[in-house]
Amino acid sequence: MMYDFTLFKKHDDDADIDCPFKLGRIAQKKKAIERFFEKVEGASWDEGCITISKQKLSSFFAESLQGITHSLKEIFTKCLNIKFILLVGGYSESKILQKHVIDKFGDKCKVLCPIRPQEAILRGAVEFGRKPHLVASRKSAFTYGVRVSRRFDKSKHKAEKKKINKDGEWCRDIFMKLVESGEDVGWDETRTFSLYPTQADTKMMNYNFYCTKKGNPKYVDEEGIEKIGCFCLHSPNTKRGLNRELKLNIKFGFTEMTAEGVDLDSDQTSSVELDFMRN
Repeated sequence: MMYDFTLFKKHDDDADIDCPFKLGRIAQKKKAIERFFEKVEGASWDEGCITISKQKLSSFFAESLQGITHSLKEIFTKCLNIKFILLVGGYSESKILQKHVIDKFGDKCKVLCPIRPQEAILRGAVEFGRKPHLVASRKSAFTYGVRVSRRFDKSKHKAEKKKINKDGEWCRDIFMKLVESGEDVGWDETRTFSLYPTQADTKMMNYNFYCTKKGNPKYVDEEGIEKIGCFCLHSPNTKRGLNRELKLNIKFGFTEMTAEGVDLDSDQTSSVELDFMRN
């Protein structure tokens, strides 16, 4: 039945789906099969087939079409120079989807669908592996961040997050965002951030990295946040105390990103590779 539905979604017409013999036998133990459809709108029984009307079939796609429309409208509000919409994947074979996208956005750009749209995804993955530079940017599926501490502010921070050392009061476990979910990230792009120690005489700084589907998390121990890596950085020269600067360079590659820390006073470095194309 699912296979039949896959075939019929390619057409904008009534659909006749064969009822499996075993399903028919089970149904007939309760009552005649046609009676199951007496009060069902848009579906009927016709000599071994379940007939679904064109209007009913279209209603199955209403929620997804609404979501697609909303997403595309958001993209167009960013004033990008979009000339084409390319429909790929099994769903794109649906005439209902194709007609909907053309009706909604055909006046803004051309809507294209390959002959074998599912194969287009596989080909795209292969081409990306061979020639990653052809992909100018990607959408980050997650929000990525690093755990840091900041000067404690009782008006902003949770009381239980306060820690005290000889250099003052600090708020621990703050999620410092490196890239946000849905943000465009350029291939081979590098982003640089500045970090500082929270203790003047510390000679070892530990940095943990996290990811989440949330857009703006505040602390790394919130629900739905996962630790994905860490590194330790030596900082042997403590003369400048809290003013010592660490440069954190985040470089985005093929399916990963590299986090590299550089202690500017000693030129000590440390790095870790993090999964960027997570499932």
